[in-house]
Amino acid sequence: MDFRIADTFTESLGRLTGDDQKSVKTTAFDLQLNPAKPGMSFHKLDKAKDKNFWSVRVSRDIRLIVHKTEASLLLCHVDHHDGHDPDQLLKPTLKSETNQEAWGSSTVTPHARWISPI
Repeated sequence: MDFRIADTFTESLGRLTGDDQKSVKTTAFDLQLNPAKPGMSFHKLDKAKDKNFWSVRVSRDIRLIVHKTEASLLLCHVDHHDGHDPDQLLKPTLKSETNQEAWGSSTVTPHARWISPI
């Protein structure tokens, strides 16, 4: 499985505290090693045009947004959950950093970096 990181993920990660970043990086590493690992809490984002978008629980209030297919896993965004619907985590990214139409197409983002599977 290809493991990729979008620039939008890196930018959103940089806005978190050091402790939160550490938790996110640990979860990202666990996803790279075994996305099907028991205990990973995936929630499908029902309102996304592309049904391959999922929210992954990092901690009580931090969620990762990923695009998951059988062949790849793309880290897209990370932010505080704040008790909101996980589908809402995509809204700031969609409005300010990406083209909304791209989220509904098969080409998720042109700015993803490929990371070799372990």
